Amino acid sequence: MDDDTKRHRVAHEASDVSVAGVVQFGIGLLAGTVAICLLLWGLFHYFAMREEKSELPPASRVAGPENRLPPEPRLQGAPGHEVHPIEELKDLRAAEDALLNSYGWVDRNAGITRIPIERAMDKLLRQGLPVRSKQ
Repeated sequence: MDDDTKRHRVAHEASDVSVAGVVQFGIGLLAGTVAICLLLWGLFHYFAMREEKSELPPASRVAGPENRLPPEPRLQGAPGHEVHPIEELKDLRAAEDALLNSYGWVDRNAGITRIPIERAMDKLLRQGLPVRSKQ
């Protein structure tokens, strides 16, 4: 062969990648993954057992039957809360309407009274809002 032919010849490796190296890496990766999964499983198991040991018994087992109600304020519909939520709302609205539509003292010592809302709105329309004087 002459020099020109040798220069133009493309050389390549017989094997670009070592198959044994790739297989060893895959086995190592799989072994590492399995080891980490087992380690995490053991850690979670340890935390679960530790939590079970530190957990207090439920209040229903500790308290007698007289102390089974939850503390105030109780949610509507919970044991010990006998008033139905709709009835409770009606009572609240009736109490608010009674305050809005009646006369009464807010602070007797300061001379502050409460008047019905309709009367207050009529009075406000007639008198208007107070305005600051320009200085």
